[in-house]
Amino acid sequence: FAHLDFTLLQGVDLAIQMFDRHAITRHLASQKVPWFLIGDGPDAPEGAAGLIHVDRCAVAGKFADHCRKVKVKSVLQVGVIPHDADVLGALEERGVKAKEWLLHDGVEFQRIDEVQRCALEAFEKRIAAEGRRWLPDVFFFKDDFVAAGAMTALLRNGVKIPEDVRVATWANKGLGPVYSRSFTRMEMDPLVHGEKIAGWILRYLKGGSLPKRMTIGPVYIRGETL
Repeated sequence: FAHLDFTLLQGVDLAIQMFDRHAITRHLASQKVPWFLIGDGPDAPEGAAGLIHVDRCAVAGKFADHCRKVKVKSVLQVGVIPHDADVLGALEERGVKAKEWLLHDGVEFQRIDEVQRCALEAFEKRIAAEGRRWLPDVFFFKDDFVAAGAMTALLRNGVKIPEDVRVATWANKGLGPVYSRSFTRMEMDPLVHGEKIAGWILRYLKGGSLPKRMTIGPVYIRGETL
């Protein structure tokens, strides 16, 4: 943390930690510069000025209600890391059968191309081994780059969407994935959220205080794939 410590000495009024990294959290807590976390929470870390909680499951209920309304019988949730957008609980509460397939817990999640390739190879391998009999009514992709890799494999093997299998995905606005039909998605908008966060920071720097917890999350958008 030598470079971080040097930077904090340069008249920094507020530090912002992106994502939950416990070693960084502990180190910032030992410094004199006020800081807050943008992460999974649910509570602000000890010593933090506040938390911006990224509620990835904020619209899981809306997705589950949609599945029940259109008589979905089975959902397969697909991702590369355990903690992320999770719809299993909401589906279970509504009587929709759901399972999770974690493709590779050791994937370097910061590498977009690695995440996409991990999904592409996993789907190609499973289709080659099992054909189509394992396909659910609906795939829910916990990450948009997982969706991009998986969709490539599905389409290359002649699986039609939504005719053969329906799809919903987590999505960051402006980052895809791209398909000929609009995706049903849980969508984060970085520009909208950035504007909210900037407002909170400016009020703090003008002498205000940060609430111990603020929340941002996705909106549910019904597209053509479910």
